[in-house]
Amino acid sequence: MAYDLFHLGYDKSQVIAERSLVCLYSMDREGLPYLILAVRDRQHPHRKDAIRLLGALACSGKDESGIFSQAILVGCMADPAIQAEATMQLVQWKRHMLTFPTPDTKMVEDFKRSVSLTNELFRREFPPE
Repeated sequence: MAYDLFHLGYDKSQVIAERSLVCLYSMDREGLPYLILAVRDRQHPHRKDAIRLLGALACSGKDESGIFSQAILVGCMADPAIQAEATMQLVQWKRHMLTFPTPDTKMVEDFKRSVSLTNELFRREFPPE
């Protein structure tokens, strides 16, 4: 089914193509490889829509931490035709991670704050000469 939806993404009808990509997005793991194929295909007429859906997948929690989708979006940064859209999706992903932190990201942010405080205390106690 995902294979057929992927090919419908090339349809000349904007509505059919966009809906087929949304269906791939909603299929989660089964549709993800085909969504990635649409993003990587330089000739895909709805490539930017596929990038937006990949960004949404990274934020939705379906792609666990979003790391895999984030890696694909970072790879899109090399292509000037989709660089702006990939950048926007990465910014949205980062904002989502800061707004709704997972236990892992919360732990990392807490660690960053503690290191920052430690550095400030160290500088106060031992100022550079």
